[in-house]
Amino acid sequence: MMVELLKELQRRLEWFVDVFGQIGGWVLFATVALVFINAFNRYAFSFSPVWTQELEWHLLAGQGALGIAYAWLHRDHIAVDV
Repeated sequence: MMVELLKELQRRLEWFVDVFGQIGGWVLFATVALVFINAFNRYAFSFSPVWTQELEWHLLAGQGALGIAYAWLHRDHIAVDV
């Protein structure tokens, strides 16, 4: 009984990580566009709102967290030996 519950929990968590990992991948394009627009505005018009720079950092932090879980789920992580 407990094993079935744990397997169901695992299946649901893997689904959650998979869906939000894919969403995080698409949000990465928005982050790249935002960084490009900020850099362009800063150098072309000497204008770059602080809130857009903060948004970049928040989006990047979420993508890192979701990306790590997504890569781990699909065994696409990188192993580094020191």
